[in-house]
Amino acid sequence: MKKTLLISFFSIVCCFFLMAQKGDSPMVMYVDGEVWYEGVNASPARVYTGTQLGTNGQIILKNKAAVEIIYKEKFVKLNKAGKHDLSKLFGTTTSNMNFVQRFSNFVSNGLDQSASEKQLEKSYLKNQNNAQGNIRGFTDSGLAGIMPIGGNISPETTEFYWPDAGAGVHYEFQIIDSLSEEMIFMALSKATKLSIDLGGLYLKAGKTYYWEAYHVREKAGAGLIQNENSEEKSPRIYFKITPDKQQAILEMLKQEAAYQETASKPQQSLMEAMQLEEAGFLYAADQTYQKAMHQDKENPLLKRNYAAFLARWQQLSKAREVLSDSPDK
Repeated sequence: MKKTLLISFFSIVCCFFLMAQKGDSPMVMYVDGEVWYEGVNASPARVYTGTQLGTNGQIILKNKAAVEIIYKEKFVKLNKAGKHDLSKLFGTTTSNMNFVQRFSNFVSNGLDQSASEKQLEKSYLKNQNNAQGNIRGFTDSGLAGIMPIGGNISPETTEFYWPDAGAGVHYEFQIIDSLSEEMIFMALSKATKLSIDLGGLYLKAGKTYYWEAYHVREKAGAGLIQNENSEEKSPRIYFKITPDKQQAILEMLKQEAAYQETASKPQQSLMEAMQLEEAGFLYAADQTYQKAMHQDKENPLLKRNYAAFLARWQQLSKAREVLSDSPDK
């Protein structure tokens, strides 16, 4: 059963990237200064980060402006004032699935999934199998309020958190060897989160573990007792310790021309999040999104792709919060 869950988990990740829709129109990934788009037989319209353009027409840059656009397998960066013909910029595209094409698909897919709360819920329902283990949890709501949510985790300081079970409880947090059921780590906490140095636990590389958090209710005059009801614990979340690979993935990404050439830090963060999610490093992908949003809260591509990520991985309530805070909603 446990092996089946892990195989299903990684199959879903692979299928997501294979089935992502192709970007059918040029996407503006970064704008600095005043940029306009003039379509065929249409009046000029101001261009912003996240604007989708037609395949024909002209992009117009005012003095000191810059813009970055992706379309299928091409990344175009402009910083020269004047008019630029889109058909000449992109020309005939090929069917090569290179890095820029995958990134274009990834961003377009995220925008589709976060187009509205209805679309978020549709993505959430479509990806129900992304949930792992016992999903009864505190409120029978999948992985809501849970992190990490499985996949690969590097042996470093990691913040675990789970839903609040209300007043008058404390929590018993456990990390268990999934094969032997041996308890590797246990801690008591009044809070609903713990920061743990996984490297200090000497967990074995490539081995599967799971974590869960029981809540222990405090009764006046009766001391501390643990309720055995299965709804008195968080879901059982399986994960693998994977050293070195996460950093290697990011180092390889930094060799990509599009990553090196972009002037947009949020765009680089989106590229990092894509690569990490594709490799199953869900905790690292989530941390990448959160750090990027802390630095640029108003970037629409970043916010909507983060909301889509959360919905795909059973964090619908949090996805809604992110989406409702978007200026274009």
